[in-house]
Amino acid sequence: MKIELLGIPGSGKTTWVESYLNSSNAVAPLEIYLYSHSRIIRNLNKLSLSIYYFKRERSQFLKFWKLINQLTFPTFKIKIKMFVYLISTLGVLSKSEKFDDIVIDEGISQVLWGICYNISDRKLDNLNNLIAELSPYFGSHLIFLNGDKEVIYKRLIARNTWGGSELQHDIVENKELLDTGIKIADQIFERVSLYFESIEVKLVG
Repeated sequence: MKIELLGIPGSGKTTWVESYLNSSNAVAPLEIYLYSHSRIIRNLNKLSLSIYYFKRERSQFLKFWKLINQLTFPTFKIKIKMFVYLISTLGVLSKSEKFDDIVIDEGISQVLWGICYNISDRKLDNLNNLIAELSPYFGSHLIFLNGDKEVIYKRLIARNTWGGSELQHDIVENKELLDTGIKIADQIFERVSLYFESIEVKLVG
């Protein structure tokens, strides 16, 4: 079984995964292949995973670049960042095929949230082709963590490190962007839930 989580930063995805791992035989491939306390090492891991996926699935790699390139981002740097985010996640999923049970707190659904949050117009309709192409990579079970807005806001503000979350940085200047992030998560859930064998919504607070 492949469990995939969806929720805006601060909704408790990492905490939920840690709790689940303590009561199951599942593994968290992001912990094995990507995560690190060092941002430098984490970025190097992303690069390594992207190269791995390129070597294994070159035609898909190029197809995903074409789809990402059709989206409008504020800067080319952000476009590249989102592409690497996507491809490195696909690299993790490819490497984790040997495991029977995995749980991933930043799977394809979460990548789609990140991409939609970062495109200029934030219209989910522009992601339809990308969602369809990514559908084979979705997990079998989707858990949507939908928490109280004020709780999430306090969690994000209290974090000691930005951790790569654009939302965490943005709400310092404009708290209303938290509503934007929540709305995008709801829209992503509505679209991608069609591709999962089972779905579950958890209210956290």
